[in-house]
Amino acid sequence: MDVSRPAYGQTVKVPVSFWTWIAIIAVALFAVGVRIGYQIGEHRTFDLIIENGRIFSGNKWYGRGMRIGITRDRIVKIGYLLGAKAEQRLDAHGRVITPGFIDTHVHIEASMGTQRPLRAANFVRMGATTLITGNCGISHHNLPEVLHALDRNGGQLNVATLVGHKTLRELSMPPGSAAEPTQAQMDDMRRILDEHMRCGALGFSTGLEYAPGIFSKPEEIVTLAKVASRWHGIYATHMRNEGTELEAALDEAIDTARKADIRLHVSHLKIACQRDWGRMAGILDKLNAARPTLPALTGDVYAYNASSSSLDLILPEAYRGFRGSREDLTTQPAECRKFVSLILKQMESQGFHDFSFARIVWSRDPAFRGLTIDKLPDSAAQGVLGDDQLKEEVPDPELRRQVRALLGLFRRGGGQMIYHVMSDADVATAMVDPFMVVGSDSSVRSEDSQTSHPRGCGNFPRVLRDLVREKRLMPLEVALHKMSTQAAETFGLEDRGVIAPGYAADLVILDPASIEDKATYDSPLEPPEGIDYVIVNGVIVADHGKVFERFPGKVLKNRYVDPGPLPSEPPVPRAVDPASLKKPVAEAAEHRGSKPVMKESKSRRLHSKRGRSKAASAARVSRPLHRILPGTIK
Repeated sequence: MDVSRPAYGQTVKVPVSFWTWIAIIAVALFAVGVRIGYQIGEHRTFDLIIENGRIFSGNKWYGRGMRIGITRDRIVKIGYLLGAKAEQRLDAHGRVITPGFIDTHVHIEASMGTQRPLRAANFVRMGATTLITGNCGISHHNLPEVLHALDRNGGQLNVATLVGHKTLRELSMPPGSAAEPTQAQMDDMRRILDEHMRCGALGFSTGLEYAPGIFSKPEEIVTLAKVASRWHGIYATHMRNEGTELEAALDEAIDTARKADIRLHVSHLKIACQRDWGRMAGILDKLNAARPTLPALTGDVYAYNASSSSLDLILPEAYRGFRGSREDLTTQPAECRKFVSLILKQMESQGFHDFSFARIVWSRDPAFRGLTIDKLPDSAAQGVLGDDQLKEEVPDPELRRQVRALLGLFRRGGGQMIYHVMSDADVATAMVDPFMVVGSDSSVRSEDSQTSHPRGCGNFPRVLRDLVREKRLMPLEVALHKMSTQAAETFGLEDRGVIAPGYAADLVILDPASIEDKATYDSPLEPPEGIDYVIVNGVIVADHGKVFERFPGKVLKNRYVDPGPLPSEPPVPRAVDPASLKKPVAEAAEHRGSKPVMKESKSRRLHSKRGRSKAASAARVSRPLHRILPGTIK
């Protein structure tokens, strides 16, 4: 019998028998049974199960009802874990479970001893589970010994380090030397840097706004950055200028990274110049233009409009790291007048009209702590050049009083300062940029730090309160991604920053509706609220703000294949081509707005037990979370 074919596009109904439906249902039930059996049958007993919370992996939300099973220091399984047992359970009902925060910019060298574990309670209370230190050119002189001791003694959280340029100079040159290094000194710095990279350092850092970094020429930095590049390290720079000459400083940093073929990370990106407030979008455009020409270009930001540094930054460049007679400089008329004129010229070029932006957090005289320079008593100027002798340089009586107080503070040895030199709008613009991560630029705080910067106790919660919940400048997922996954990928920490099986169990349980920074400039040690638990390598180190004497933290090291003996370097060229510092952005301008490109030489390969695909993801800078992930918490 002839059966006509259906016309093209015509729907044909095929009858489904009763038994066909039974077969389909049976297969579906079998699949569900297999899934449930898998959930029940594997890893029935864990050291810790976290349940009833919403899990954010660092990249995406897991389904509701999922649990995290942890054994020893690893996340073993994420699922419903029906019937699973555990030595301990945490109920995270109504909370978010996120990867532990990675503070990408800290200064904890003074707390890294060889005979004790690392204690860093202020960071733990903020949700930090890993700290990256060695920034701004300062690292431990005896880094191999310190890292070995921390491996043995542990800490309340994990630590990784960079190798500081200032430290290399101090180990190879006379203290405070402003000279160019000889070839022998240069070779010594290269050798020490290579040794410290071999011990596990993540890269090389500079502090070019301070002595002795301020005395170094670009060629010196390029030569050293090439050593870190051998290990596929990162170059993190506190640039030569963050105010009036910010763009020129960026040009130098970009040129250094290009010549050394190394990933560039701009430390605490800011516009520290009232005259230029509002220009952060243009600065980010400049970075975007240069990005395709470099292996990677990232940066970190803290969530405050004030920086913290030494009194040196208020001084003219020629007087930073001053090693002469402070008494002569502040009392000899000719020298003092020149000094004062340069101080005022620098202040005015930044758009400030007095010194009310500079607050003293530490000085040898306790009576000065907590005061801005304009509020210092007249007694602060005792022993410096007289008022009448500075009238020509400083005609205004009130400003002259402030200048003399500043001279008195300088004569007493200087101090640690807080500088209110940034705008909130610029800080927010930088923070939400997809290539920026979060760093506090803080040290370990104790009860003796009463006049310190509040960022040391409030930075991460401030981001989540101010920029996410209140101002709604970025979704919760993007902020958490920046603080964890993106930070880990930026610095090549391959088994951190993600909630997934096989990754380290570094976790934070928090309430996004109530998390809040409580630290202020007047009360900088107030702990934050809204963080329930902090877990480091599977161990609970903080419970609702109470930090325990537990030390599961590890030293996190680079895992790159040893590149072999350090090759000899040709003599450092003494000539600098000024035009070369202006070329990078112009050459890259045509790429503005294009997709970031990563370059990696074939000789660079990560050493990873998980294979090349995992290694490659660790070597790349994090891809920004441009799109909002589903499931935003209400």
